[in-house]
Amino acid sequence: MESARMICELRFKRIVDVTLGQDKPHLYLTLDSGEVLFVNGHNPDYESWQVEVHNNSNLDDVFQVVACPGDSLAVWVPEDILANFDR
Repeated sequence: MESARMICELRFKRIVDVTLGQDKPHLYLTLDSGEVLFVNGHNPDYESWQVEVHNNSNLDDVFQVVACPGDSLAVWVPEDILANFDR
């Protein structure tokens, strides 16, 4: 029950930094309190985590990152933003 309470309290904290692991797609979220939330990114069979951000002014603009099986990442960004980068 204590761990559930701690997870629920995260909604009151602000994420100030996001880091990905070097060899595995572990996700490190640094909170304004100085705490770091570690999300395991390694699973040989399943997606470990998924992060999605929506643009409030254009709901079709969705940024998404998924930690895939085999320690890879899948990334989706809106086409108009992707056009600004070399592929």
